[in-house]
Order: sequence, then C-alpha cells, then structure tokens
Amino acid sequence: MAKILVVFPPNPVASSAHPSPGLRACAANAADPARRRTYHLVSTCSGGYDSNTAAALGAKLGCRLAITLGSARGGAADSGAPVAQALGLPLIEREWDGNASAGTEVEFLTPGTGGADAPLSLFEAELDGALLLTGYHGDKVWERTVPPNPVLKRGDPSGGSLTDFRLRVGFLHIPVPFIGARRHADIHAISNAEEMRAFSVGGGYDRPICRRLLEEAGVPRELVGRSKQAVAMIYSWSPKHLSPETRAGFEAFLREKGLLWQVRARLAAFQAAALMFRAVRKATKLAPPLERPLGGLRDRLDRHFRAYENSLYANLLFVWAVREAVASGALPREARPAQARARAS
Repeated sequence: MAKILVVFPPNPVASSAHPSPGLRACAANAADPARRRTYHLVSTCSGGYDSNTAAALGAKLGCRLAITLGSARGGAADSGAPVAQALGLPLIEREWDGNASAGTEVEFLTPGTGGADAPLSLFEAELDGALLLTGYHGDKVWERTVPPNPVLKRGDPSGGSLTDFRLRVGFLHIPVPFIGARRHADIHAISNAEEMRAFSVGGGYDRPICRRLLEEAGVPRELVGRSKQAVAMIYSWSPKHLSPETRAGFEAFLREKGLLWQVRARLAAFQAAALMFRAVRKATKLAPPLERPLGGLRDRLDRHFRAYENSLYANLLFVWAVREAVASGALPREARPAQARARAS
C-alpha cells in the first residue's frame, strides 16, 4: 500500500480578485450548504505547468489539498511537492509502480479509453467528496506555439477513463484548461502578447499564462516547466501493462472466442506501424522541409495511431472489461453499451 510521503501545513493563498470567475463559481456551487452533498477542492500538481496552474488557481479559492505522484512514467522525477509548498497547500505524494488490482484495472478500462488515469486510484480516499482540479488539455490550450483551434481537438484521451472510478468514489472533476477553451484564439493571442514576453522561456514547452499565474502566486520560476513528463500508463498498449490476473482473464476470454492468436499477431503489426508513425512525426518535426512530402502521411497515421486505441487488442480489451464489470455487478446491465452487448454475446 502506498504511504503518505509529504504533508505540508495549510497556508491558503489570499487574493481579492480571482483570474477565473468560472472556476470560482464552480467551487462556490460545489460547497453550497444547500446541496445534499458538498464537495471540497482538491488539485493535482507535478513538475510541469498544467496541473500546477490548476493548483495555483485552486489555492486562491481555499483548496485544502494537493495530490502528486513522485515519479513520471519511466522513473523521472515529477513531484509537485516544491510547488505545493510554495502555494501553502497540504500535499500527499505517492508513488505509482504501474500495477493495480484486477478490479481497479477493469474499472478504468470500462470507459473505453485505455485506462490512462489509473494512477489516480492511489488517492481514492482523498478524492471521496472532492471537486478535483486537473490540467488535462493544457498542452493544447496553454502552449504558446499551438495554433488556435476552437473545436477542442484533443491530443490524448486523458481524463476519459475516470468515469466509472469517479462515480463509484464520489467526486467531481474539472479539467481547468477547458474553461474558456472554445476561445483558444484569444488565449493564444494573450500567450503571444508583448506583455507576456517576460513569462516566455522559448522552446517547445512554453506556457506563459501558466508561468505568470504561478509566479504571481509565489512559485519560483525554477520550480515549474522543467521538462515535459508523462505519468499515463495505457493498459491497452500491450499485455505487459496488465496485472497477471487481468491478463489471464482477458486471454481466457480470447481463447473462448477463438481469437487469441489473431489478436496477438495483429497487435504486433499495429505496434510496428505505430513505430513508423512516431518516426514520421519526429522527422517532420526535426526537418521542416519534410513537412510537405510527409505531412499528409503523418496526419493519416496520427488519426489512426496517436491514441493507440484502434487495435483489435484494445477494442476487445474494452469489450472484455465491460463484460467483467456487468458480471460483477459493478456496471448495471442496462448501462452496458449496445455495441459491447452485441459483440460480447
């Protein structure tokens, strides 16, 4: 069982004006005593920009807790402890070893987005009754170099696998970058305005709005935006990411349907093609002259491989997870997706 590594005493950041009236209204609504159940603010934080910006905004509204993972995927340091300390937020830090119980894995697989948010299961007790603030989608909205897009084009399925876990535990979720995201052109203009130049550090990981909000909240510049890290661990990328119990159950399902070897072979082909996609994407990024001859191929590959969710393996893992959830009573039969019912029967 993961243990609490760091706890800072509360010291709420005071401010007479809040830069996000929408977030302030949500927090007030969640805490309204007229509700049958009230919710308190909890924020994620890390070594990057997005979740820390959510934490800085939450701190101004009386956020009572920050949660963080000590390490990113691959073992690189990603703790938000220094930022939480600068904001005066109590912090709980835990380590994700990439493993979860079979029941937890199924719960994060049933939404059909690969289970990337499973590390949040470490904080189940703290999330009960929480209004959780995250930085999902900040890479598209707050990054200075990303072209404006008013249609909320996602770069990944982050947050999508929280649904069943969130409903069972009992918390609300606000991915803060989505507030005002339809006005991305205005956000982009602000990010690139002359007044924001002092908060721009250049390069491919540059979010002046985040840096300004954090620095004006008292977070030293050197504590955030050190490097882009990833904590998501997508179960549907490969069988090696599944616990032994989940893998055994899923492969038994595939044998029952006579699909085990077909799925294994097609997954290997899918993974090889995904490697080609990454090579093409990297080539067009490092050598702009290749954009014209390879850009179209990159975009087609992007649509198919970026989320790693279009393989037969991923699709059947979702079907199996839904079947398991229904059989265990975790998911009501009437809530079962019609396509999944048909394919699993």
